[in-house]
Amino acid sequence: MFQSKKKGVIVLVLLCLFSFYIGGIYKDHVYYKKDSQYVINDLRSSFNRINDDLDYIIKKTAVDPKNKKAINHTYKDLIKELNELESNMFLFRRLMTKYDKDDLVALSDMEFAVHDVLLILQGVTTNGKTISHDFLEDDMLTKEEVDFLIKIKDELIAIEDKFIDDETGQTDKTITMAQLKHIFEPFTGDFIDSIIYESINNW
Repeated sequence: MFQSKKKGVIVLVLLCLFSFYIGGIYKDHVYYKKDSQYVINDLRSSFNRINDDLDYIIKKTAVDPKNKKAINHTYKDLIKELNELESNMFLFRRLMTKYDKDDLVALSDMEFAVHDVLLILQGVTTNGKTISHDFLEDDMLTKEEVDFLIKIKDELIAIEDKFIDDETGQTDKTITMAQLKHIFEPFTGDFIDSIIYESINNW
């Protein structure tokens, strides 16, 4: 009788432990999905704002190049948005680290890629030597600088488009964190390499 009760208690304990384990896995899955959707929605919004700024600057310099005040104001907004995107990539990595997934590489690659773009747009000086000039150093955007912004816009538009559901026009809720690597790769790979290693002294 005692042995039977002991076995019953052991089985009950094991069942409780198993339930807690399964419940923990399910809870982690729910939170992971929720946090992933938050990251993806925020990224799509960031790219949208950045692309709007780029679009305005590019069009304004084409039709009203003398309106430096409006162009320069939007350019400063662009720099602000890019800085926020870079900072958010770091925060997103910290948020997703707890899930012990392979998603962090894409976020890290994009963080460094945005940093590289900012270095070019804001100018780079190393050991007293100017590597590239701040685009607004002379209070105007040259044709070469606008051409560079067009390149950036083309790449970021391609990224933003991949976040959008064709039927609803809203953020595609089926996108997963694992897919971000493939979405970001054309920008964080070959494109960044091309702009970093080409001559930028005239920008």
